[in-house]
Amino acid sequence: MLGSASPDAAPREACPSDQVLRELLAGTIENRLLDATQQHLDECPRCPVRLEELLRRPTDSLERALQRSSTPAPYTTEAHCQTVVQQIASGIGQPLPSKSSSPMPSRLGRYQVEAIIAEGGMGIVYRATHVDLHKSVALKLLRPMVIYVPEVMQRFRREFRTLGRLQHHNLVAAYDAGVTDGTPFLVMEFIDGMDLSRLLKRSGPLTLANSCEIIRQAASGLQHAWSKGVVHRDVKPSNLMLTRDSQGQALIKVLDLGLARLFDPRSGIFPEISDLTSEGQLIGTRGYMSPEQERDSHDVDCRADVYALGVTLHELLTGKRPPGPVTAERPLPPPEAPLPPEIHSLLQSMLAADRENRPVSPGDVAHT
Repeated sequence: MLGSASPDAAPREACPSDQVLRELLAGTIENRLLDATQQHLDECPRCPVRLEELLRRPTDSLERALQRSSTPAPYTTEAHCQTVVQQIASGIGQPLPSKSSSPMPSRLGRYQVEAIIAEGGMGIVYRATHVDLHKSVALKLLRPMVIYVPEVMQRFRREFRTLGRLQHHNLVAAYDAGVTDGTPFLVMEFIDGMDLSRLLKRSGPLTLANSCEIIRQAASGLQHAWSKGVVHRDVKPSNLMLTRDSQGQALIKVLDLGLARLFDPRSGIFPEISDLTSEGQLIGTRGYMSPEQERDSHDVDCRADVYALGVTLHELLTGKRPPGPVTAERPLPPPEAPLPPEIHSLLQSMLAADRENRPVSPGDVAHT
């Protein structure tokens, strides 16, 4: 049975100024501000509307930037591919109401667009159907106002390159990518389910057995990613989707590899360090980032994902994120509802401030 307590809502950071939003639209925003602004736009209900208002009354510098671009404006996303889970909620499969005035395309190449299934400040995910195969897919497109930002386009291309090298039942699968009529697109499997952030808000903390099984499956997917040299860097409940497999069993899918970084195990370095981010830039979601990721987003390996999994496990069990990293002087406080000693010990190690004290990989977590 599911619990009834609701998780604490994370405080929203201050909205960016109009000047910052204008710089984002014009493609002149500083690297150090780009990721934080994108993250805020994906979470804030007000700022996407502000962004579109600024687009409708552009400044001279924005007009010049738009005139310089020869790329037609498409629509889409750093948003999450999320719908509604069959075994839990009523009203399954209902399309989300759009919070923007961007028109929904009726068709893109071989894909017939049907409804919005997820939406963020930087873009939209649509449910679509391949017109020849009659197969439902999730279609990611960038919003018109961000297509002119080179860093966004680089990150979008990097996302489908990353997804293309991963094949695991606990990771969202990529089917197709390209540019049609000037519109870049990414096609992924359509997942009929519910992300864990929405599940927690709806039902409260989960049982010990359900929580551990969710983390085991997520860790298995992240271990496959790490075996291919990929670190997710943004593991959190909203990036874990609960759905069903072909036998009707509960299945977890890890979403949103747009922030993932490729690691070269032969040299022990990340080859794509400065393409999209500047030294020390914060990438990820506060509250789920490991201490080393907070200090420098480039100084991470799979143990950063282990830490984020630990935060997520604590939230699934208690409805709240832990108070912070664990040290010898600041151990993890016991929860209100006692946990088995082995689970409390696992949480302590996953949340260790020093990554040398954490499990060495997500696979170690999966097999614990």
